[in-house]
Amino acid sequence: MHTSAKLLSAALAAAVLCPAAQASSIGLPIATDVNVINSPGVTVANPASSPVPVRDVDHAALQPVSGECNAIYGTVTNLKQCTLYTVPAGKRLVVETVMYQLAIETTGFPYGATFGNTSGVAAFAFAPTFVGSDGINHYANTVSTRFYLGGGETLTAFAQFSGATIYGQRFAFSGYLTNP
Repeated sequence: MHTSAKLLSAALAAAVLCPAAQASSIGLPIATDVNVINSPGVTVANPASSPVPVRDVDHAALQPVSGECNAIYGTVTNLKQCTLYTVPAGKRLVVETVMYQLAIETTGFPYGATFGNTSGVAAFAFAPTFVGSDGINHYANTVSTRFYLGGGETLTAFAQFSGATIYGQRFAFSGYLTNP
């Protein structure tokens, strides 16, 4: 390697590896000492009638919740809602995952699986996924979602089918309770 190439390599290495060399090369002053003074400490002077709220706002009192229900019956005319969970008063349920398994005769098919509250105001339908047949058609799915139910509301689930005999349904959810 030529002498000029060696000098250039050394200069580049010094500039990259030594920020002080970079600062001095462009005429900036170099500070050698950094002092952090944390005295006096921070004082919060709220009166007792107006305390400073302190909590983890990203995870405010999360309480994990999950549940499942099964429904086994004969025909579409006997279609019933399956009750998964009733939200306690003063809480909010955040549903993050739902799962369903459906088994019906091969002449029919499901339109969807619906999760929501008993009033039907908050209802979320999910498309069925065919997973196989052993003389009975099986559908299942697990879906990441997010929806909410308030205190006193009941989370229910049901499936809609074409005219067919239904052999069974299983629904499940997971999520958490929080303060509204």
